[in-house]
Amino acid sequence: MRQLDETYSFGYWVKRRRKALDLTQQALANCVGCASVTLKKIEADERRPSASMATRLADCLGIEPDDRPSFLAIALGQQPADSLTLAQRPFTPHLDNLPHPVNPFLGRETERNTLLAMLAEPAIRLVSAVGPGGMGKTRLILAVAEALRQQTPRPFPDGLVFVDLATVAEAGSFFATIARALHFPLDGRESRPPAEQLQHFLANKTALLLLDNFEQLLPLASWLDGLLQHAPHLKLLVTSRERLALTSEHIYPVPAMAYPISASPVADPRQFDAVLLFVAAAQRVQPDFALTAVNKTAVIEICRLVGGLPLALELAAGWCDTLAVTAIAAELRSGLSILHSELQDLAARHHDMRLILAAGWARLSAEEQTIFARLCLFAAGFTREAATAVAGITLPQLARFVGKALLTADPARERYAIHELLRQFGQEQLRQRGDEPAAQQAHFAYCLSLAKTADAHLRQAGQEHWLALLDQESKNVRETLGWALAQPEMRDDAARMVIALGWYWRIRSQPVEAGRWLDQALAATPTEPQLLAGLHYHAGHMAWMRGELATAVAHNQRSLALWQSLGAAGNRGCAYVRHNQGIVANTQQDHTQASALFTNCAAQMLAAADLWGEAWAVGWRGVVGVNKGDLATAAEDLATAVARFRELGDAWAQGLMLGMLARLLFVNGRLPEAKALAEEAQVLGPAFSHWHSVGDRLQLLAEIAVQEGDATAARRYFQAAVTLYTDMGNQPLAAHVQARLAALPPAQSA
Repeated sequence: MRQLDETYSFGYWVKRRRKALDLTQQALANCVGCASVTLKKIEADERRPSASMATRLADCLGIEPDDRPSFLAIALGQQPADSLTLAQRPFTPHLDNLPHPVNPFLGRETERNTLLAMLAEPAIRLVSAVGPGGMGKTRLILAVAEALRQQTPRPFPDGLVFVDLATVAEAGSFFATIARALHFPLDGRESRPPAEQLQHFLANKTALLLLDNFEQLLPLASWLDGLLQHAPHLKLLVTSRERLALTSEHIYPVPAMAYPISASPVADPRQFDAVLLFVAAAQRVQPDFALTAVNKTAVIEICRLVGGLPLALELAAGWCDTLAVTAIAAELRSGLSILHSELQDLAARHHDMRLILAAGWARLSAEEQTIFARLCLFAAGFTREAATAVAGITLPQLARFVGKALLTADPARERYAIHELLRQFGQEQLRQRGDEPAAQQAHFAYCLSLAKTADAHLRQAGQEHWLALLDQESKNVRETLGWALAQPEMRDDAARMVIALGWYWRIRSQPVEAGRWLDQALAATPTEPQLLAGLHYHAGHMAWMRGELATAVAHNQRSLALWQSLGAAGNRGCAYVRHNQGIVANTQQDHTQASALFTNCAAQMLAAADLWGEAWAVGWRGVVGVNKGDLATAAEDLATAVARFRELGDAWAQGLMLGMLARLLFVNGRLPEAKALAEEAQVLGPAFSHWHSVGDRLQLLAEIAVQEGDATAARRYFQAAVTLYTDMGNQPLAAHVQARLAALPPAQSA
């Protein structure tokens, strides 16, 4: 005990200690289980406590374990009272009561450090860690508290107090639960209610209260605000599935654990917290489990399917003693049923993921349930505009969903997202409520309108915005397009969407994916001839991009015949098919035919007042001129096209033509100018992800490097082009460039 001010009376020490703890005689007597008159006599040194009473006194007065033997000996008269000491200031024991989880805390350093930084700010008194059930909020705040406990000096000298509110649902139990955690006996005989007793007790404490699972006690949130006003040195760290809606509240949305989102291969999945947690949980049931080259793809898929939700990861990993990870992933793809456990030390609410999700669902009104279920159709987030169109949501409702941690918001991008497991649960509810057909129809109508609007802007100024928007919505578009193609009555509208996306896929160099959708749309056999014509037109171009020239010829011929059958209404469509045919002829080295087709196309575009289409045809005629050696005419055509595309604001088409001008300069032997122009055009290519033209310019830069005697640079450019063409699915071009690469002299050894 502290060696400061000595006292020679056990009773006097008990009295001082009681007052330091803000306890009345009656309150301490209630805690000890004796009459208040008995305690009064002990404090007056008129009697001594029994051994059992002395033990209870030690508990109620917060005697630390190291000091307990001496305290008991003095209380029983076995040791002189002069060894008891008091602090110079009123003594307040450390009230740390943190649970000590058996399993280690894995990852989430960023989240823990963010919360620590928030708590270190003097102006921040109340932090709400908000997130859906199973997000690991409790484990995270315990890690924060443990980090605080180890700090020197202690930032909260009066204690780190954890209060589990999971089973508390009403005010009386709430205050009693907090009092027990504080080792503060509430006095039922006092005139002050428990809420005021707690406020008085905590008024001068420099402590951190960790209030876990507050969501069912939201009506009591205002008491927390009052508590902070009465206790200026107190701070609160609260976990909840909903915000507390207090002006004093600083919100920290607890994110899912990081997992590989990109479809690209991951060199080391162990850099992701979700993977680490899954492996650690799997090893608890299968000690020899390890992440290998064979199973890592399935483990990553599991992490994606559960959206990095910690509890779901642990529940899924619990099956590793029964199922292979590939089988676990397959079960997850079919639904949520596998996410349950019979572990005895899991809280009852954590035994089944569906029960956790249902608890959040139950806190919604019937109208909110209808709206939220519709929002669950969005596979990759949504904008406010989309939410309004599909679900009829209002701004206050949107805010409530964010406040309930059912949506995560990205205000900078004006997008909202639903956690994947919650989205799956919502889709189940949508089917059960019978609203799915109407909701799917509304979802498709929105995406179709978006695709058509974007298509109208992809060949003019501002095209980057619309390309980026389609990138963001690509997963939503795939989901709704797959649904539409499975509905026979939707085949025409599905074809309209595929056609509207044709130029997006072309500019983004996605001929393989585009080909799959075009094949499905054609197999559905839309009823309108112009739709079939449009599908064959895009299918012809995508086949050319993949190097499948015979397939391209067949689609182009079918498209042309369909457009011609429409008479004058099909003239513009015919012009675009002529352009396709000219590209194929140029690739087949039939330059005379290609030039004639592009000339015909340009004339038809002019007649249709399609200035972009005319420039497109003239520019490609210039490409043919370069290839057949008609350099003067080619230079004129390409310059005309570049000027027109610059005027129209189409940076993508302008970049293509700049690349061909670079090729023209190269053929003329003007290497420095060709290289400079090719590099300028190359900057535009990656910006639009038009890898076909990027590959063309890589070949040109390689050829320039060969002429300059720089074999190392040539090898680098050729290899990059091979990779691009391979990824695009154009094996003929990849093989052609690979042969050029192989023809280079071998690299000099160092």
